[in-house]
Amino acid sequence: MKKRFLLQLVVVSVFGLLSVNSSGGLAYAITAAELSGQAIMATATKKQFHPFEYEQITITRTNADGTRFIRKGRRYSRREQGEGAVNKHVLVLDYPKPIQGVAFLVKQMANGIQGHWVYLPALKARMRRIVGSGSSGVFDTDFTIEDIANEDTSRFIYTRQKDLTFQKKLHFIIDARPKNSKVKSQSGYGHRRIYIDRKQYKISRIDYFDKSGKLIKQLTNKNSNTHNDSGLVWRPGYRRMENKIDGTHTTIKTTRRLFNKELVPKAIFSRQEIAKGILLEQNHWNPKQLRAKTPLEALFDSAAKARPNKEKIVGNIKPQPSTITGQQAEIKHETPETVVLQPKAIVKPTTPAKATMEPLPKTTATPKPRLKQADPI
Repeated sequence: MKKRFLLQLVVVSVFGLLSVNSSGGLAYAITAAELSGQAIMATATKKQFHPFEYEQITITRTNADGTRFIRKGRRYSRREQGEGAVNKHVLVLDYPKPIQGVAFLVKQMANGIQGHWVYLPALKARMRRIVGSGSSGVFDTDFTIEDIANEDTSRFIYTRQKDLTFQKKLHFIIDARPKNSKVKSQSGYGHRRIYIDRKQYKISRIDYFDKSGKLIKQLTNKNSNTHNDSGLVWRPGYRRMENKIDGTHTTIKTTRRLFNKELVPKAIFSRQEIAKGILLEQNHWNPKQLRAKTPLEALFDSAAKARPNKEKIVGNIKPQPSTITGQQAEIKHETPETVVLQPKAIVKPTTPAKATMEPLPKTTATPKPRLKQADPI
């Protein structure tokens, strides 16, 4: 009887373990299959965002006829909880020279209100507020202010669609639509279709549709990489926005990206400071001066500083007067003359040859008198 009871107990225990494992696997499968679009987008947005970011970028717009326009500039982004969770962005141009200093300031408030300002150096005085949603291209490109701002998940409804394969990788497909009429009036799009890498939650592609449902633009992100100092944040190194209506496309290539609070000070996002020309102070906001130099950079800098000093001493042929006085100064003053004459003797091979042949007769003449004294004997 005891054996039968123990056998039943073992069978029930094993069946219980199998049921737990199967239920756990089933729960995991259900969670992966039923993962909502809102949850997927929240994770992807978190991996795309860092509170302090500095970028050096190259913007290239190509028209339908193949004409290209190249611009270079900087992008600053900052967010602090103490400021009411306000996202601030500044985009400023450094090249070409005629438009140097033109800047856009964007502020995303916690309640969804956005403020857009533009600074034109020719007008000086103050920044001009942009009225409307800011759906026009920034710097005459295919990117709008809405495109370069951070994703605010509280303003949109995200609906998951059927997963698709893009660039040989399986992606989540999420449709993003404005949450209410107010957001809809502020947005320049009817809805967006977002492609998110299922493995790494990188945003690989975004399709933009107008309010009638027509595809108008398409963004493709490439060369995405992680940054260990920022908690494994995924950021694209190359972005291409294609305008399906005009046939133009704009690329933004990030040549340098740093996640450093010191590079995005609060003054950068002040309209008054921007109007005073704070963004034109290249040396003051140069990231090379705000970070420690690598050993190789320090070696190059020391070599560059030593090279002109050495040329100056050889050209002027002057000694250092700090530790030389009296007769020593005269001796030191004569030494450069000998230094200058030595190379001339080395260049001509005949001069050292004569100098070496002159002592030979003296050495051969000395034994001759000894031989003459030996003759009478």
